[in-house]
Formats: sequence, structure tokens, C-alpha cells
Amino acid sequence: MSAVPVAALRLWRRLADDPEALAPGTRRVTRDTNGFCPPGWVGVVRLGDAYAVDPGVADAEDIDRLLALDDPADPEQVRTVFSIEQALGPAELSYLPDDWTPPERRPDGVALEERDVAGLRGWLASLPEDDLAESSVVDMPRAIVASVGPRVVGAVGHLAWPERVAHVGIVVAPDSRGLGIGRRLAIAGTIRAREAGLSPQWRATSDNAASRALAVAAGYVEVGRQFNFSPQG
Repeated sequence: MSAVPVAALRLWRRLADDPEALAPGTRRVTRDTNGFCPPGWVGVVRLGDAYAVDPGVADAEDIDRLLALDDPADPEQVRTVFSIEQALGPAELSYLPDDWTPPERRPDGVALEERDVAGLRGWLASLPEDDLAESSVVDMPRAIVASVGPRVVGAVGHLAWPERVAHVGIVVAPDSRGLGIGRRLAIAGTIRAREAGLSPQWRATSDNAASRALAVAAGYVEVGRQFNFSPQG
């Protein structure tokens, strides 16, 4: 199992409002502070082999049963304990290894420039809503934009999270995928976040194989998972 970066541990302990959370091999119930899940929901975060659970409004006995599962962040296992009304994720959490160096740039005829996201609203509106929601690019003030000729084909940027972590988000036009543009943007966005003195984080829903593969291509390593859900009743 890959080592958990210090920046990731600091971030999720801060969000959990618990300085002892996520120590290796532990399973711990945190305060119900809604630091990493909506109010009243149950939030589960795994880093390495450690778990932190925000109990929300769930019964203590059900939370104990949740923590006793082989993997409390696995939705299928969670459903043996809870009837789930709504869910967010699960999402895989990836970070850079300490010895990360930018992968070799491949020539692809794509021009990159940093621009205000406000000037990209029209292009962003043409993209699938699910892609925009997962990337969070629409919430970023600036992004590195990829263009082929006069046409915008992709964008990457980051949001500043607590503990100097950068949540990196990327979106590529559907008809421009599979051409290496996403990889080029992912590397550029990661470099930009590091230049800002931040530790990049890549967060992809578990069923988004393309985003997870892109993270690996840019040098990220999956070390955790987040799963939030609202129990019925």
C-alpha cells in the first residue's frame, strides 16, 4: 500500500476536526462537524489502511457496525448496514509521491495559456454537466487552457483547500479525448499548483476510469477514498 503524504493526512485531519484521526491502522469516529460531508450525512474517509467516520445523525450502533466492515468506504458493504437515500461518491483520492518529477512532455500541437475562467463560460456551458461538476473548473478563478488552432479543447486549474492542498480539476471536450490533451493539461496543472506552493490532490469518482487513468499518467498515486451518504429513516 502506498504511503500517505503528510499533506493529505493534515488536510483530512483538519476537515475531520480531529488531530488523532487517520493514524495508520485505526478506525475512528470523529466529531459531527460536517467537515467532509453534508449536514446530517455519514462521511467516510480512508487514507491508507485508516478510516475516519463522521457519524452525522446515524445511530451509534449502526456506526459501530459500519466500522466493523472489511471496508467501510465500499458502498456495497455499507448497504449491508444502511439503507442509503442519497450518496456522493465514492471518490478515489490521489496524491504525488515525494520523488515526483513531471513526466516527459509529448509533442501534440496543443497550445497552452493561462486565462480567466470567466472568459470560458460559453465553452464550459457546452460540456456535459457531470464533467463540470466533478472537475470544479467552473468554480476556479483561472485555468490553463488548451487550444488547437482557435478552438478551446480543455482546461485545468485548482482550488485552494485547507492545509495548502490544491484540488486539481480538469475538463476536456468529449470530441478531443484520447489524444493526449488531458495528460498534457494534467501535468501542466500539477506543475502550476506546485509553483504556487501547494500540494496537489486528484479526486476522481471511482467509476470514472478515464480520470483515474489520467491521474496515474500524470504521476499521481491513489492512497484513499471518500464516500458520503444520507441514511434513510
